[in-house]
Amino acid sequence: MERSKIRIQSDEVIYNLHIIIRYELERDLFEGKINVDDLPQVWNEKYAKYMGVQIENDSEGVMQDTHWYSGLYGYFPSYALGNIYSGQIINALTATLPNWRNQLLFGSLKEINVG
Repeated sequence: MERSKIRIQSDEVIYNLHIIIRYELERDLFEGKINVDDLPQVWNEKYAKYMGVQIENDSEGVMQDTHWYSGLYGYFPSYALGNIYSGQIINALTATLPNWRNQLLFGSLKEINVG
């Protein structure tokens, strides 16, 4: 695991911490516990608390995602679910077809696509 300030550059474990932070911020916004002006400070506090990273500026902090200023709210948890589902799919595929990575490397999808 490696801590990352940027969600899309993080590994599979740290990625979920990014999602948790965004979920908590959205929840607190909608519940009126924080307001939009509080976002940069609360974002930075959560990154320090959850991941031990210091955010240097808003571009590596609250402004890194386009979702909120585009009016897109409430679906960050689905990213975490997708991350979890993909782990389960990889686990099942590996149990069923241990050499699937080699097959994929050589473009052979026949056994992988068997339903």
